[in-house]
Amino acid sequence: MEKYAATFIFLSFMLVNTIAQDEKRANVWYFNPGLGLDFNTTPPTVLTDGKIMSGAGEGGATICDRNGQLLIYTDGKRIWNRNHEVIPGAADIGGHISVTQSSIILPSPADDNILYVFAINELKADSLHLNGEFYYSIVDMRLNGSLGGIVSVKNKLYDYCTEKLTAIRHCNQKDFWIITHENGNDNFLIWKLTAEGISDEPIIRKIGTNHFVGVGSLKSSPLGDKIAISNFIEDFVEVFDFDTENGRITQPISLRGGTFKTPYSLAFSPNGKRLYVSNFLDSLIMQYNLTLATDRAVNDSRIDVAKLQVGFSNPGVIQNAPDGKIYISVKISPYIAAIRQPNLLGEACDVHQQEVFLGDKRSGITLPNFLPIYFRQRDTIEAIEWTENCEQEKELTAVVSIGGDSLAYEWYFENELLPHSNATTIQVENDGNYTFKALIFDRCKTVLRELVASAEVQFDDVPLLEIVAIEQQEATCDEANGELNIQASGGEPPYDFSINERAIQTNATFSNLRAGEKMISVRDARGCEVYDTTTIQQFSRPKVVNWQSQPSLCGEATGTLVVSVGDGFGDISIAWQNDFFTPELTQSNLAQGDYLVQIKDESNCQIDTLLTVNSLRCPIYIPNAISPNDDGINDVFQLYPHPEFDGEIISFMIVDKWGGLIYREATPESDMIIWEGYFKGQKVVNGEYLYVLDVRYVDGVSERFRGTVWVEY
Repeated sequence: MEKYAATFIFLSFMLVNTIAQDEKRANVWYFNPGLGLDFNTTPPTVLTDGKIMSGAGEGGATICDRNGQLLIYTDGKRIWNRNHEVIPGAADIGGHISVTQSSIILPSPADDNILYVFAINELKADSLHLNGEFYYSIVDMRLNGSLGGIVSVKNKLYDYCTEKLTAIRHCNQKDFWIITHENGNDNFLIWKLTAEGISDEPIIRKIGTNHFVGVGSLKSSPLGDKIAISNFIEDFVEVFDFDTENGRITQPISLRGGTFKTPYSLAFSPNGKRLYVSNFLDSLIMQYNLTLATDRAVNDSRIDVAKLQVGFSNPGVIQNAPDGKIYISVKISPYIAAIRQPNLLGEACDVHQQEVFLGDKRSGITLPNFLPIYFRQRDTIEAIEWTENCEQEKELTAVVSIGGDSLAYEWYFENELLPHSNATTIQVENDGNYTFKALIFDRCKTVLRELVASAEVQFDDVPLLEIVAIEQQEATCDEANGELNIQASGGEPPYDFSINERAIQTNATFSNLRAGEKMISVRDARGCEVYDTTTIQQFSRPKVVNWQSQPSLCGEATGTLVVSVGDGFGDISIAWQNDFFTPELTQSNLAQGDYLVQIKDESNCQIDTLLTVNSLRCPIYIPNAISPNDDGINDVFQLYPHPEFDGEIISFMIVDKWGGLIYREATPESDMIIWEGYFKGQKVVNGEYLYVLDVRYVDGVSERFRGTVWVEY
């Protein structure tokens, strides 16, 4: 395994880390109906002393001090202190309890004791009193015995806003952008909160789709570099890039489709690479991968990571939490669900539908609204690891978990900066003390943090991993009986062996292999791998190289077969006509016919073949002299076929020495060929005469016999 150091020096800061100081601002939640969660414990403790109580309640907001202790919370209508008492003068701050994101609370950039509470009223076009007004109030936590008191209340910022509200920290890490959306058009409304207070007029960014219905959510990524907005009635979500320096909104991506319905709430993963959307009516939690290059690819990346099955199953607000999870309110359920690993893709994000048990209480569809940067991925150097790589190069790797800001890296050896080391992995030559620094910049090019870790590094001298030998046993007769034995050295044992990237095993011997080329790989405990190829040879099957047949005499078992065999493995044996196997390569006393010859070698590789013993043709006796003098001895010329003659006579004729035809029979029967020595009724003269006999055998072969016959009276 890779070696790594256990000694670290973490989080040496170049300036005040505002983000780290604010990490506990969201540690206590209160939401409808009268419920809360305290993330100062693990797992979070369920709270039941909250005062947000309404059957139609949706939005709310909470804020803690930097130690995670509750300061105030609101439902958008009222503000309560940590004793759950309405702060005097804060019984009506202008918002409404039935607004998806009714409120958000931000600390003043000038003074942590001053809190800005922003609230949106419900939008109803038929009402003179509920018209989507956007207000802010100011609470000073030093008043009323540090329980908080109203400094200014219900200051109107705008009319006719949707129910969508979020905030983003300015890249200077002090100021804030407050963002909502105007109803009936494509206007994003953006105010800037600085040490001097809230800007009088909003910046209007015209981009994206018109919003004609107010219901939905607006969230920013934890880093503030993206925002997403949903439209519950018109069934779409849009994602934009956001510039934390100047408040510009660009690069819209529209998420919609035939099965995309009632998107209610949104949440980005802590690393900002995934977007989660709650589909209210279909009880779905959907995930999108925002790292893909095109709008189409992001749309197509949708995965329904959960279909809720608890309560009435309608997912309400989905909200990032201090423990790195994303929590999901479920309508009238005894549980709050959670996405346990929201940075991971697909089902690996691990949606747990019974994450927090509420006892005899039932959840609404709300969770509090927060400044999203509170939930950004925590920046850490998790370890410094060192190893010699597979090519014997010495490498150092800093394992970092950093949320996505601009980064620069530095490596030091014995306090000297190493040149060209702006990477998490570098190659080095020597043992000794190494220091790694991660410099983290914001969009304003200001160094936010400097993370530092050091390690005393000592490399192991690991010899090069090699395959030094491959021994093989050949396969036989197309059988899977070959064998390979692999000898390896170097690297870091134990080894894993494989053939053709399959059959990974710790045993260096592979059996039951067929002949052919094999790719061998050896992997050591570090994951280093080397390859080689070899070919398992195969002994050829035995084969008949040559054979000879001596034909049998007509109708007798006098034939012989002699076989010459090549190839094969070891000694060869033969079985004739399914008889027992013998090394004898000659078989005698064979009658005419086909013989099954079985040949096998020592590996029992066998071939079968048919060999034929022919027979000499059974003869026809043809006399060579006659004496037609009627003495009963050789008086006529007559053919005498052998009893097993297997043909037919096609024609027969006798001619004189000048070629004159004396006698002829066409297609005669054999017993019809009788010449008594006459030509045209007269005895022929003494002398020699020629005969021609044509025969066709049953196998289709024709043969012509020529000879002479002597005639003498």
